[in-house]
Amino acid sequence: MALTGWFRRLLRDSSGVAAVEFGLIGTAFLLLICILLDTGLMLFAQGVLDNATRTAIRPIQTGSSAVTQTTFDNALCAAVAPLIPCSQISFYVNSATTFSGLTPQTPNSTGQLVCTNSSAQAGNCASFTVGSATNFVLVQVAFSRQYLIPWLAKISSSTGTPALVSTVAFQIEPYYTP
Repeated sequence: MALTGWFRRLLRDSSGVAAVEFGLIGTAFLLLICILLDTGLMLFAQGVLDNATRTAIRPIQTGSSAVTQTTFDNALCAAVAPLIPCSQISFYVNSATTFSGLTPQTPNSTGQLVCTNSSAQAGNCASFTVGSATNFVLVQVAFSRQYLIPWLAKISSSTGTPALVSTVAFQIEPYYTP
């Protein structure tokens, strides 16, 4: 009898209800804020990568003869710094005489581009063939981004390193060669 009276008093008691409600709702709210923050930073990094790719390919588009793999890499790294570490970027630049001759590459589970053609170097797919006037060029730049909050990778059933890939296909402008 005494036990049921204690249980009834416990059910009627409303002290501490706000703390319990905050504990239940606050956890979900905090999770939502973390997901929004990480997604926002990922989208920002994708925008930076897209802009850096467009900046780095401009000399190729205009037919500059001074474009080398090193100058492309330097331009790309300068445009993404300090948000994206240059050591985590892989790129693929390939040309063809027809648009259908371009072959896009796919990132692997670590976010690096995997080359499927024989002209690319082994490892990080740093293939670099710019072609000449009126050729078609495919440029892909990939970045392996870590989640800021590691348990988000488990929630999203991801490997923990989603690949951000920027792809641009264009035709080199015809230029005058004396």
